[in-house]
Amino acid sequence: MPITPPTCADKNNAMRLRIPYNELSALLPKDPGLAAHCRRVAGLATEIASALPLPGRAMPVLEQAALLHHNPSLLFGDAAMERILHDLLPQGGWKEPSRATHSPRALPEDLIALLTAFQAFPRPCADRNTRAASEILAVANFLDEHIEFSAWDCNTLANLSDVIDDLSGLIQPAIREALRKAFRSSRFTLDTGRLPVQIGVIKELLGILAQSASMEVQALAAVASRDPVISARLVHAANSGLYGGRSTIRSVRQAVAHLGIDASRRLLLALAVHPIFASANLRSIWQHSVWMAEFLESFARRQNLLDPEEALFLGLVHDIGRLATQAVPQSVGALFARLTTSNCPVTYVEQLVLGSDHAELGAAILSLFHVPEHIVEAVRFHHRPAASDSLLASALYLGEFASECEEDLPSTPHLRAALANTQCSFESLSELCRKRATSFAAILNVA
Repeated sequence: MPITPPTCADKNNAMRLRIPYNELSALLPKDPGLAAHCRRVAGLATEIASALPLPGRAMPVLEQAALLHHNPSLLFGDAAMERILHDLLPQGGWKEPSRATHSPRALPEDLIALLTAFQAFPRPCADRNTRAASEILAVANFLDEHIEFSAWDCNTLANLSDVIDDLSGLIQPAIREALRKAFRSSRFTLDTGRLPVQIGVIKELLGILAQSASMEVQALAAVASRDPVISARLVHAANSGLYGGRSTIRSVRQAVAHLGIDASRRLLLALAVHPIFASANLRSIWQHSVWMAEFLESFARRQNLLDPEEALFLGLVHDIGRLATQAVPQSVGALFARLTTSNCPVTYVEQLVLGSDHAELGAAILSLFHVPEHIVEAVRFHHRPAASDSLLASALYLGEFASECEEDLPSTPHLRAALANTQCSFESLSELCRKRATSFAAILNVA
């Protein structure tokens, strides 16, 4: 979450409580992972406080306290810090810092009070608003650490109600209810009526392609001709500069003969899936899916894990569950946007708000397509390969890791499991990313 300077819309009293944004940036943790944790905690705390609601004057204090809650040295002067570190560190292990670099600015009193109350939690604080804010900050910190541990423990987020119940006796009932209201006000179920109208055509086309490993030009042309849009795009691709010949291609049969069976099948797979991601708000997901399709096809050839054409299809549909999450109510969509702006990854927000992630939803959608179970299983576990025996889930996870799309929290156990399951070294993965072909994206761009 980028730290932005105060705007004119801020209240005057709130302005006085804020540390200037350039000074606040300098106080954030230097470790990127810890800084990301603080940003997520700030986002979670803001949502809980809004659901309570916390008085508006306290909101900027809570946000900044969340960003700084892993910097307890702000509460102590130089002399106090030196005494503490002299006591904690072995003899000779403490080197006195330069006074010129160890003198932070004086913090606003309300911010000091909140950070002090947070450090003393669960001991209650005398001031009612400070106590509420400190409990919210403690809950947000606990919740983010719980989700982080779930990523390392190779599990999804446990039932949020159970997590909230674990806090009984530590926080006020009103804070617990605000937590429930903030993140599980929506109960998501897959609405098949919202799936694309092309689903019938797609199902039929994919079924024929899957059943027929080798097809003659005439048979493949007949498959392509089942959908006029797909037919037109196939002919357009054959006439492009990428595959252009001396004469104009006028029929689907000519296009298949000109492109070749293999290239035509690959293009048909993509053209069959693309209508699912046709809307403008899904464009970036489609571009990522094409990248993954290319990666998995190359990975399949290198590691000999699956048929390259099957790998291509798997890459194209692995994020199909993102389609379902686009249909959430507007209020939930706004919550998604706020939390992702706070550096919360996509799967993190989905599990927190919906109780499921797009991998689970994608597996449910693909089951409606009658896709083979091993493909469904790969999609279901592609963010949790250590929790499954699916080699394809591991291959997908490595693709997600290599793409740097950051859809989930970093997890060394999942990465290690994916590398081991696919018998791929980290060096081989890096080399594959450097040498990955881009011909598939090129033909799609001209189709």
